[in-house]
Amino acid sequence: MSCAAPAPIERQGPIFRPVSYDEAMNAIEEEPPRGTIGLQHCPGDPFESTHFGPWNNGKAQELAHTRSPQHSANDVITTVGSPIRLQARVGYGEERVSLEHEWVRIFLGKCSGWRQVGHQRTGESGEVNLPLGERLVVGVYEAAFQVVGDLSYTTAKIWVVPANTPVVVFNVMGTLVPAHATASQGDVVRAPFPGAVELTHAYAEHGYLVTYLLEESSGVDVLANARQWLDQQGFSDGAIILEGQGAALAVEQSHPIDFRADGLQSIREAGLWVEAAYGSAITDIEVYRQAGLGPERIWVMAAAENTRHANVVRDSWESHAQDVVLLPLRVE
Repeated sequence: MSCAAPAPIERQGPIFRPVSYDEAMNAIEEEPPRGTIGLQHCPGDPFESTHFGPWNNGKAQELAHTRSPQHSANDVITTVGSPIRLQARVGYGEERVSLEHEWVRIFLGKCSGWRQVGHQRTGESGEVNLPLGERLVVGVYEAAFQVVGDLSYTTAKIWVVPANTPVVVFNVMGTLVPAHATASQGDVVRAPFPGAVELTHAYAEHGYLVTYLLEESSGVDVLANARQWLDQQGFSDGAIILEGQGAALAVEQSHPIDFRADGLQSIREAGLWVEAAYGSAITDIEVYRQAGLGPERIWVMAAAENTRHANVVRDSWESHAQDVVLLPLRVE
């Protein structure tokens, strides 16, 4: 018995050819990242301060026992793969007397929970400055700085954003709220200017990283509780940069102009670009111009000054906030 050879199969349609890796990746359709929209916030649980330790000297112990903690820390703004440095300042009382040469534990909060990533003795200005030995993927994380002797602590956020995230900067005092507080029934009150809260939310909803600059003149309570204070005012969540933070300030106190310039420089060093900046004084305009912003991207709340180097608004941000709401959604 013999078997007939099978008839040849005719190929129909296109003949597939090997493609390169670059061709394959270009063929994959992905939605571009939209700045801060949809960033995952970690950890889910707040930091819990535990495990007392000894003081290094009696003066530090007395300082902590007789005055309330006024610690503060800068948020970190960075992109994927960039190095991260965690900085804080530890002090007590209305004068923010520095806690010198005492141990501080540093913790990192990720979606898997909190873990200690280092410990360090404070410097002469109460500063700690720890490079983080790992890279983080896109998301918002937290860091905690805990004084070993009394378990007081402060926290900061770590904003790891896509490289194309637009940034908007607000020098808070005098811009979003009056520079000088008023008294109401014995309490110090800084009610936001009309439209200020809506303005910050409009930018956040368009994927901008809202960044707040807070100077020493904001007051000790504001600096030590900056995020809580901003939340109470109703402002959008965002990165916070405080005057009087960082290792460089252990040598000498910064000038507000230097502080603002350093804040913008830290954003540029992260590979990000400031799309718009807001202030309330000629010095704000000077700093923003030196950072490369044109007049069309600078906005100031001014009572009387006229300037050709910025957009001037008086008494209210309401109209401008509506303009921002109508901006096209940033997706590039």
